[in-house]
Amino acid sequence: MSILGDGRFYVRFLRDPVDCLIRLERDPDAKRDFVRKGRQISFLLGPRANEAILGDPDTFHVQPITLPGPEGSAQRRIGEGLVNLNGPIHKRHRKLLVPPLAGSALDAYHAPVTDAVDAMLDGWRPGETRDLLGEMNGLAVRVSAATLFAMEDPVEAERVASTIDRWFKMNTAPGVRLFQRSFAGAPYARMLRAAQEVEETMLALVAKRRAEGAEGDDILSRLIRAKGEGGAPLDDVELVGELTIAFVASHETTSKALAWTLFLLAQHPDETRRVVEEIATLVGDGRPSVEDLAGLQTLDRALKESLRILPPVAFNVRRARRDAEVLGRFLPAGSTAVFSHYLTHHDREIYPEPERFRPDRWVGFAASQFEYLPFSAGPRRCIGEGFTTRMQKITLIRLLQRFRFTIVPGSRFDRHQAVTVAPRAGVPVTLHPADGGFARVPVVGNVRQMVELD
Repeated sequence: MSILGDGRFYVRFLRDPVDCLIRLERDPDAKRDFVRKGRQISFLLGPRANEAILGDPDTFHVQPITLPGPEGSAQRRIGEGLVNLNGPIHKRHRKLLVPPLAGSALDAYHAPVTDAVDAMLDGWRPGETRDLLGEMNGLAVRVSAATLFAMEDPVEAERVASTIDRWFKMNTAPGVRLFQRSFAGAPYARMLRAAQEVEETMLALVAKRRAEGAEGDDILSRLIRAKGEGGAPLDDVELVGELTIAFVASHETTSKALAWTLFLLAQHPDETRRVVEEIATLVGDGRPSVEDLAGLQTLDRALKESLRILPPVAFNVRRARRDAEVLGRFLPAGSTAVFSHYLTHHDREIYPEPERFRPDRWVGFAASQFEYLPFSAGPRRCIGEGFTTRMQKITLIRLLQRFRFTIVPGSRFDRHQAVTVAPRAGVPVTLHPADGGFARVPVVGNVRQMVELD
């Protein structure tokens, strides 16, 4: 049987990639290469395919998550951040961006992240209903503003975030993607104007930081001071591109990962109680230290298992810049290779009972980087992995110290795919005092295709 026999699959894939990937993987006779608009699209699934694609970035180039825009436009300039770059320029930028996000540099962000989490939780009260997806989105904005720009004014942070977010959503809107014409009133033209607004906002932030001497520990100040090969730092245009895309990428993935993790903890009370007991024993009710984070192994396994079973990025694509062969299949230059984090993480040969949330599967078990890739793999592995993991741990610790939460009865959990996979209607919960009385609530929706909840 051919799942990819006509264009209907492409439409279904855009609507619900996870369902299409699951069906494709389960059908051994399915066609996995098809042509759309003269270009071959190949689905290459499993760890060996991941390694062939992600291990060879010179052959398989990333496709930008934002539209390129006309030559010389703000749209093109602000989209030139690390995750959108290829070749020598990517390598140059990566060398400059790694130091602010590695090693002891991460310790400087510990207090600002904890402050942002506490500021969020200070506004919560037992008995309230909160959407944890919306709350995690807001938290990611505050953390990004504090660590990228040392921005403490929440009103200003929200203004910058909304400006970038509005522009980014336009990049993924079907009306913009399908009709890229810049005449007055067209969605594409509105996106180009939004890009100009983003660029002006970000250039003002860079100019302000330069005028202040760029002496702080925020990422922008560190990048202004950074020197690359030959002593050449990033110029203002490059800084704007990197910071804009970093803001988008960190916000998108981190907030969705936290929302899914909190959903899984709410639905697995025994596992959650173990995490809470570990926090109480090793941290108490105070703010966690940098050293505390390393000792919380039960929490670490729960987070790792959440990223396995519900990875925020379900699939990704690469463009073959020259003829290539992967697992015996020919990919002509210009073709698109699709690989899947989600299917890899649900491979029964690697992860028995893959739809079960089982944090202890990680006791004495280590997957290779191509078998477990929530932060991608190979030479382009995400440089923000350490920062993101710390933020997630601090958030979970502080939240579980202060509250118990239960899913609102009757809630429906259907996935929504844009750049990342998110619960379409959020994660509605009722807050309770931290009394340890966690309980599962029956839920409906296609999340049950991804996680066994009975």
